[in-house]
Order: sequence, then C-alpha cells, then structure tokens
Amino acid sequence: MLGIVVGIKDNPASSIKIQGIKRRSYYDILSPASLEELYQNYTTNITHEPGKIVPPQELNILSRRRNRVIVGLLVYQGLRVEEVAALKVPDLQLREGKIMIHAKRRTAARNMTLESFQVYEIMDYTVKGTGKT
Repeated sequence: MLGIVVGIKDNPASSIKIQGIKRRSYYDILSPASLEELYQNYTTNITHEPGKIVPPQELNILSRRRNRVIVGLLVYQGLRVEEVAALKVPDLQLREGKIMIHAKRRTAARNMTLESFQVYEIMDYTVKGTGKT
C-alpha cells in the first residue's frame, strides 16, 4: 500500500464557479509619489502671463485655497467625493488635528488624523474666508 500514487486526470473543482463581487480597476491608479506631487504642485498663487486673459474664476484666491484643502483630503486621508461634500465645520477638530467622517452607505464613521500642514491650510482658508484675523 505504501508507494501507490493515484493520479487524478480531471480536477473535481474545475466546474465550480465562485460567486461574489469581482473588483476591477477601471482606471490607472496614481502612485503615492504622484499624489504627493499633485498636492504640492497645486498652487494658490495667481500668476499673470502677459497677453493672456485670465478668467474670473481663476482670480478667486479663496476658491483656490478651498480646492487645495479638498485635494489634501482626497490625497492624504483618501476620502471619497461624497464624504468631502458632506463635511461640516463641526466635523473639524483642528486643535486635535482630527476630522470626523460620518457613516455613509459604503463606509463606516471614523475619525481621521490630519497632517500638520493640512491643519494650517484649513485654518488659513477658514480665517481668510470669514474675514477674521
């Protein structure tokens, strides 16, 4: 009995199909270095080139600061667009460097830590936006 090897010609599990969610990547995903570069290169400074007409929305420095804050939340915290859209001022805990993300259909509620430079940029945006000094 020892030394007898029984060979199986067909795999008995070959006809079984596993059901479930098949996750596919439909888009090229940026590397962490590319995301960091995207954030660092998003400037709030407005430069005027001679002979070029600047659209009025490009002149709004407050919206550029807001957009930089949003890009930071997307890049560093990995928030979804609907999570960013649902943020309210009481969700920000800037002294602690945290942000509260409320539960959505696809995600659970969670507290996330902000990077130190994000806290300063959020403070800069909110102070300049409200006119308080």
